[in-house]
Amino acid sequence: MVDHLYNTTGPRIQAHGEPFVIPTPSNRHILVSSEKDIKELSEAPVDQLSLHAMLQPKYTMRGFEWKDQRGLEGTGFVRALRCLMTSQLPNLLPSLRCTLENEMTAELRQSRIVKGATHLKVFPSMKRVVAKTNSLFFFGDELSQNSDFTTAALQYPQDVFVAGEAVRSVPRILAPFAANLTTRRHRASNIMFEHLAPVIERRLEIRCREGPDKPVDCMQYLIDTSPRKTPWSVQRTIGEIMAVWFSSVHQLAMAATFALEDLCLHPECIEPLRQELEESTDGAAVLDLDAFPLLDSFLKESSRLSVSDASGKVTGFVLHKERSCTTLITTRILKPSTPSALRGKDRTAKRSSRIDLRMRNRIG
Repeated sequence: MVDHLYNTTGPRIQAHGEPFVIPTPSNRHILVSSEKDIKELSEAPVDQLSLHAMLQPKYTMRGFEWKDQRGLEGTGFVRALRCLMTSQLPNLLPSLRCTLENEMTAELRQSRIVKGATHLKVFPSMKRVVAKTNSLFFFGDELSQNSDFTTAALQYPQDVFVAGEAVRSVPRILAPFAANLTTRRHRASNIMFEHLAPVIERRLEIRCREGPDKPVDCMQYLIDTSPRKTPWSVQRTIGEIMAVWFSSVHQLAMAATFALEDLCLHPECIEPLRQELEESTDGAAVLDLDAFPLLDSFLKESSRLSVSDASGKVTGFVLHKERSCTTLITTRILKPSTPSALRGKDRTAKRSSRIDLRMRNRIG
């Protein structure tokens, strides 16, 4: 639909880099496609952008209010996710690899086989694989082995995303009803909360202790880096953890889905990637992530073609803003248009729709 509207924004008139509109029940989505407009959007002040417009966390995340501007509270998240978890990757990779292999094998065994070919529903399968794998390193052994909890943890990101769409499509007075209906009275988040509460209580008590028995997982890192002068309550801590969990599952599942689809669309990439993986992992006790330049390039190229992080870049202007093209934007969702609509108009890259494994040094 985006491609069609980009090419036919008026009677037989193409967009030619101008903003174009996609009307939906909840908003008139204004998409921009020119470098000038995309730059203006990406450089908009933080106080004019909001993720609440998309997710509606007040109604979709069990009453939890995720703050757009984190301030000092956001420093802990950066340290927990970018420093502490990253430093543990060498130790986690063997278990991660084993878990991924087991989950992918299970998904393939459950798939239909037609004329000797396996038919896999990619996105649902990737969500299950990502959720089961992430839960081990996010919540630890105790919760990741609980089938009720992992089932709820898989359903929760989907509930938030669907409920957010529903809430934006109805009058504000009906928002709680729409959220309850689409989430089945927040069934998944309630189950997660019930299982998380006693675990979080115990971990908050030992947050200042050090020792071999202290859990080593993302949940513990988030607890350890939370504010100490004004400690979070158990409910607040659970809300923060579940919000991060939503991002870790939904985003990674989308990226993995597009990567698998791009492998099918570009089979010439399969053999070089397989050869690199075999050579770099043969007899290696610990995987070196820097030893996969082709894989790194492929994933970056796949992201370039699909914009798998589109949901993370959806932004809403919450203040009136006069744009350079003299269009007044109010509380509407404004985002870059999908690259598939633009590739046909890209005069500087004749092969912009192809994956080039040599692009690594130019993508950054």
